[in-house]
Amino acid sequence: MSKLYAFAGLRVGYAIAKPEILKVIQPYTSGGFSVSVPSFVAAATAIKDVDFQKLTLEKTAESKQYLYDFLKKMDYSYIPSATNFVLFPIKMKGADLLAKLSAEGVMVRKWEFDHQHWCRVSIGTLDEMKIFTEAFTKVVS
Repeated sequence: MSKLYAFAGLRVGYAIAKPEILKVIQPYTSGGFSVSVPSFVAAATAIKDVDFQKLTLEKTAESKQYLYDFLKKMDYSYIPSATNFVLFPIKMKGADLLAKLSAEGVMVRKWEFDHQHWCRVSIGTLDEMKIFTEAFTKVVS
């Protein structure tokens, strides 16, 4: 709900799982009564808008493919993703990349694993991804 509908601020979500899995995670949830009525109504209405879902998923796939193509062109590998972000190894320290991108008005996340620095880019609109790729090209050149 937070990514497909931009409902992160509403704190609304749902889970689909086998009953035995739901039973395991249930103690860690706050239950269904902590969601405000406006949030619940917005979520219940939005989930019925199949056309919006399809459009959002198509636009997200288009933006992600744009990023994949850019990274390949720049000779960066990436981890294929079924999520709304892409993770790829970078050729500088993560803190340095963040500082340089931030100076360009672009925010990303950094990770370090097994002595490798990684960049995590959230998938946005195609225009937002173009802003990222322009800034990334500038700071790694």
